[in-house]
Amino acid sequence: MTTHVVSALVQKYRRLLGELSALEREIEVSRGVEAWDSAVGRYDGRKTEIDEALVHLEAAIWLFDEKWDPSTAKPIVPRAEFESGKLANAAYGVLRDSPGYFLSAKEMARFVVVRLEMDSDSRTIAKVAKIIATACDRQVKRGYFHVQDGPPKRWSVGKSKPILSSASHGIALPTTDNPFAVANTPSMLPKPRLPQQS
Repeated sequence: MTTHVVSALVQKYRRLLGELSALEREIEVSRGVEAWDSAVGRYDGRKTEIDEALVHLEAAIWLFDEKWDPSTAKPIVPRAEFESGKLANAAYGVLRDSPGYFLSAKEMARFVVVRLEMDSDSRTIAKVAKIIATACDRQVKRGYFHVQDGPPKRWSVGKSKPILSSASHGIALPTTDNPFAVANTPSMLPKPRLPQQS
């Protein structure tokens, strides 16, 4: 019984962390003064409530499990993070940071989940990759991206080089086991932002 109570409290704690993280990212990606001002307003309005709730949840969890460490709680990303626009923009950023290289949707998805601090499990990566593939195909039709038919299908932006894949040139992509791995060539692919320790 105690295990179920702790598990439910920890889940609530993780969801609140995820909500706070999503609000912070909304500020980072907002464009224009009005959008930024609106995002900051939402963040300020909700942050105090979330911080207070987190303190109460920590106290409640410690009543049942005194060894529990809040730093081990990984944020649960709100469902809104599967919004195709955010994922597509993050994927476009990955391609812009690796001009001329062809990347598959799955390769881009591995970077996107790190950039957006999402879960890096295979199921999430598969969902993100599907959204990215659709978005990239749209950009090909508009003439912004180049495509190499697969399998797997790969996309590129800028002046394309005759490269079959990132793997054939020693570029290390993040894996589900190590989502914070970065490219061997720092200037070629984006470095993920690591969580800051408090």
